[in-house]
Amino acid sequence: MYPAYIQPPLEFKLVDSDGIPCRAKFWPSKKPCQTYLLFIPGSPTECSNSLGNPGVISYYDEFLTVLHDDSPSTTILGVSLAGHEDFEVSHPLSLQEQIENKIRIIDTIVSSAPFSSLTEGRPRLVIMGHSVGAYMALQVLRKRPHNVDRIFLLFPTLSHISQGSNLGRVSSVVTSLPGSARVAALFVFIMRFLLPIPLLALFVRLAHTLPGTHLSTTLAKFFNPASVQSFSHLAKYEFKEIRDLDVDTLTKYAKRVTAYYAVNDRWVPKFAREQAIWIINQNGGDAFICNEGLPHAFSLGLIQLFRSLIVVHGPQMAKKISLWLSTLLTPITKSPLLEKSEDQATELESEFGTARSFPWTVLDQEMDTLVNTSPDMERRPERKESIGGGIIVREQLIRDLE
Repeated sequence: MYPAYIQPPLEFKLVDSDGIPCRAKFWPSKKPCQTYLLFIPGSPTECSNSLGNPGVISYYDEFLTVLHDDSPSTTILGVSLAGHEDFEVSHPLSLQEQIENKIRIIDTIVSSAPFSSLTEGRPRLVIMGHSVGAYMALQVLRKRPHNVDRIFLLFPTLSHISQGSNLGRVSSVVTSLPGSARVAALFVFIMRFLLPIPLLALFVRLAHTLPGTHLSTTLAKFFNPASVQSFSHLAKYEFKEIRDLDVDTLTKYAKRVTAYYAVNDRWVPKFAREQAIWIINQNGGDAFICNEGLPHAFSLGLIQLFRSLIVVHGPQMAKKISLWLSTLLTPITKSPLLEKSEDQATELESEFGTARSFPWTVLDQEMDTLVNTSPDMERRPERKESIGGGIIVREQLIRDLE
């Protein structure tokens, strides 16, 4: 909770225990904190009709602000990838070094309030990652399973990142060339030296569909030689290391995973998406495909209709995440649909197990907006998401409970 005169997000320099800095933005909970959410942004491989997202938290301001407004008992900490914004590091970080940085941030979180408080209940710790940030979130869960309660994976690139499109294949080859990161940084330095910022802004505006706020962020980050070298260096390791799916980790921790995929995604081949969805759903987690046309780069507003209309997907995605968070906070015993007679409870127990401890939560919302989270129910390896997102429960079960 915070005073009314403080307007989140609060921006600051976050330094991990190894002295590696990154830019962070903080949205404190409006009510007593029940969920603490760490958000890891996408990386330079996230490109969709734009210059992309170089792991910069500022691209997600609107998305996270709406999520904060809709989730009053959730504290949100968003961090840029180290070395990708403002604060330079001694050397560009590899993919594994970025993951280790996030692990150290988690260690700092769980050793601080409200987790360190002896008088208050421990909040749930959720990691939400977008694109390659989702890959990092899964690896953090693998390394810190006793700390992380849940991970939300948004348009995750968990495997075969270079095989989703021709752009991915070409980018994989280019970034693997010796010295490619330094060449990219030198090219940007020359452009900044020869061309004034207003002219660069005009070129970016003509070539890419970025609205004003994201345009200014792009100019500040994509035309910073140090940032360009950092995310070009990281891209090389992403294409090199994100190949085979980490089946063991995904299977082991599937019950803590909620994954959200696009219908078409240039960074996620269809076979890789189907493999991940099948593993998650068959092992008690939730993975589904967006049926609302949200793009991989949902956080970037897109200009359409001859550049006269800005289509913003961040708030729409935030509404979904808020619903997911609410299911974590709603105890099953408080659901009015589960207050049944002993005979009904015995009948349900014989089919699903202990009736008083069902592994799903029913919310007070229309049934066609619900998404199945019960590992005891029959699952399809791949399913479309119902409009509105959230938790799908079979109609037969609802009729039984009513």
